[in-house]
Amino acid sequence: MKKRSVWFLSVICLLLLAACEKEPQAVKVTGISVNPTSLSLVEGETGSLTATVSPSDADDKTVIWDSSDKSVASVENGKVTALKAGSANITVKSVDGGFTASCSVSVSAKTVDVASISLSKEELTLKEGDSETITATVKPDDATDKTVTWTSSDPSVATVDGGKIEAVKEGTATVTAKAGDKTATCKVTVDKKVIAVESVELDKTEVELTEGDSVTLTATVKPDDATDKTVTWTSSDPSVATVDGGKIEAVKEGSATITAKSGEKSATCQVTVKKKVIAVESVELDKTEVELNEGDSVTLTATVKPDDATNKTVTWTSSDPAVAMVDGGKIEAVKEGTATITAKSGEKSATCQVTVKKVIAVESVELDKTEVELTEGDSVTLTATVKPDDATDKTVTWTSSDPAVATVDGGKIEAVKEGTATITAKSGEKSAACTVIVKAKVPEHPLAALFGDYTFTSPIVAFDEERENLVYTYASWEMAISPYEGSKSRIWIDKIVPLFSEGIGAEFFPHGEVCAEVSIDMKTITIDVPQQVEATASFWQIEEPLILYKCAGDDADAEFETFSGTITFTLQEDGSWRTTDSYGFSTESEVKNGFFYPYMNCYGGLSYDYPTYFVKNGTSTQGSMSPSRRMSSGKVSKTVRANGLRRVLGKIHLGF
Repeated sequence: MKKRSVWFLSVICLLLLAACEKEPQAVKVTGISVNPTSLSLVEGETGSLTATVSPSDADDKTVIWDSSDKSVASVENGKVTALKAGSANITVKSVDGGFTASCSVSVSAKTVDVASISLSKEELTLKEGDSETITATVKPDDATDKTVTWTSSDPSVATVDGGKIEAVKEGTATVTAKAGDKTATCKVTVDKKVIAVESVELDKTEVELTEGDSVTLTATVKPDDATDKTVTWTSSDPSVATVDGGKIEAVKEGSATITAKSGEKSATCQVTVKKKVIAVESVELDKTEVELNEGDSVTLTATVKPDDATNKTVTWTSSDPAVAMVDGGKIEAVKEGTATITAKSGEKSATCQVTVKKVIAVESVELDKTEVELTEGDSVTLTATVKPDDATDKTVTWTSSDPAVATVDGGKIEAVKEGTATITAKSGEKSAACTVIVKAKVPEHPLAALFGDYTFTSPIVAFDEERENLVYTYASWEMAISPYEGSKSRIWIDKIVPLFSEGIGAEFFPHGEVCAEVSIDMKTITIDVPQQVEATASFWQIEEPLILYKCAGDDADAEFETFSGTITFTLQEDGSWRTTDSYGFSTESEVKNGFFYPYMNCYGGLSYDYPTYFVKNGTSTQGSMSPSRRMSSGKVSKTVRANGLRRVLGKIHLGF
């Protein structure tokens, strides 16, 4: 602690000694200069000034810079910045002593070229006499010279002054704006000046026409130099009057207003159309004579010519309304008599003579059948008889109580399906009925093509003892092929009727049954026949057998013999069924009281020309199969009906 105090005292003593020494004298500024003393700059440029303080060892060399026009040039630490064109003095002043020096600065303007020029419109349409000002924009904004020069490519069309364009006359011109060496253009189109229509006048303001007539109006548009003097014509009612280019056509009776319009102006003409009177030239009726029954009616049609007659109204009258009345062409028959109906139009007329007859009512209707039985698909025609014969209206109306079972048209009944229906024939207030029973249609039998009535023919020779000669003829009889119950079909032979050339005959009624086989193709029929068949000779009323013979040979000397066995019939191209030989029957009856007895036998010559055959009735073959001219023909017309049918290909029974 003692040492520290000593040290501190020593320092104090030293400081006191130093303060007691003599203080040195300061070096003052004696002058100042600036370099350079003049400076030329361009706006935006800078320059440097140097200030020299004398003496060089002056203690305080601090200086202060200043500009006489800070808008022209500014200075900082000797750096001069040119701000705009002009002149200024830059002064430097020493702090010590206040010595000054100055530099004259001259600032010239900076040149900025035009980079571009644009117009507010590049195309402009004006009418003659109109004007519009467009604006030019020069870039950059600080271009030294932004002056714009305006020119027109055709001042006779459009002029320009300071951007204001004046439209002179119709045409096109290009307006150019130039700044520096840059340009911009605007295409100016000048349209002709529109001179509006001020008025439209018509040479007629009222017109009266007859249908079919016409007149032409003239429209005057003012002023004469109106830009568009086009006139549009319209009619308030084209159905009355039409207009085209001022020409009015009268169409039909009525009134219409014709308007002529140009621009915004218009004028009208009132048109009155009168109906054209076309006289009636003729009246014709579709009927000149009519016959009616009391209470009936008919309508006449009247045709008035020409078609365009002004008034085609027809007036109808009757010469005697008590007989026939007429209203609008409809005639009503009142009572028996005659009357004249007149149709009149204008000055022309036509007549129709009407005869009214007294009505005779139907008293009865009768049908030729009151019950009919049919099979599905079959038909039958009924005949209706209306009484009395002089009934006024004998028209018959046919109806069916159930058309699903049987239909009827004009009396023809068509069986539709199984069931019962009543067919009614009505005339006036009377009617008659027929009950129709429709049976289901049975499927067709395999042998159906064979079923039907046939004529069977066999050669015969008879000996007349008194005349001692032979009589040649043939036996012909009816038979029927029909279905046989079970699986067979049956041939029924009704009776043998030999008729001789002298016209004397006898009847033999065969009875019994003979079986026949039918081939699958239905082209052969094979019959097993016994040698004797029991029969009745009706002429003598005796029972005698018929003996079957077969002819052997094919000439006049041919032999014959009794036969019992199989006979085959083959279907020919002409539709007949033939054997290859002749077969016949014989009886042993004797002649009494001078008559000959007939016996049936074979004769050789007949075997060659006339084999035994049968043919279906109603075919063309039937007539061509008659025996030779020395034989007279005859047959019995009788058909035996078979009971039932079956769809089985099988046997035919021959009933003798």
